[in-house]
Amino acid sequence: MKHVHPDYQWANLAQQAAALVPEAVQGTEYPLNLINGVWGEPGNRKHFQSPVDGSTITHLPMIDLLHARRAVEGGARQAKDWRKVDLDERARRIAECLGALKIHRKLIAGLLVWEIGKPVHLAEVDVDRCISGVEWYLDHRETFMAGREPLGLVSNIASWNYPYSVLMHSLLVHMLAGNAVIAKTPTDGG
Repeated sequence: MKHVHPDYQWANLAQQAAALVPEAVQGTEYPLNLINGVWGEPGNRKHFQSPVDGSTITHLPMIDLLHARRAVEGGARQAKDWRKVDLDERARRIAECLGALKIHRKLIAGLLVWEIGKPVHLAEVDVDRCISGVEWYLDHRETFMAGREPLGLVSNIASWNYPYSVLMHSLLVHMLAGNAVIAKTPTDGG
């Protein structure tokens, strides 16, 4: 039988996440989709078993083509406004997001443990790599944006094994560069 430290029990982590972002939860289901700034669209729920102990921890929200199109159309509209936001203001908002990631580092890492089976240490490294990588771009934003314009709407589909150091890192750097982002989490992961 596996023993999980009380701080990393799924029920404890899910409760913390629900308290932090209650709008992302519907009943006991975690999470909903965030489309055009609104949490919802539970879609067709996919049964999700944790690799930690094989228990069902949630049902992932799988959206259909109609909702995916709506998300892309909304993202394209938002890209027009986001590209006009001053680089320093974008940097301020990204830095604020990184501050929240730092505050909730242990919670995020714990969710990754249950969702993709990463050992705690490696889950923490995944979150830390995201933060440090984006901080580098924040510190060098003038150089990397010199002579460049935002692309518009970009997409990113994350690998299941590095959802923070790859997906969140890319999402935040693209937003810093003035792009709107459609992010799809892995079908079988965090």
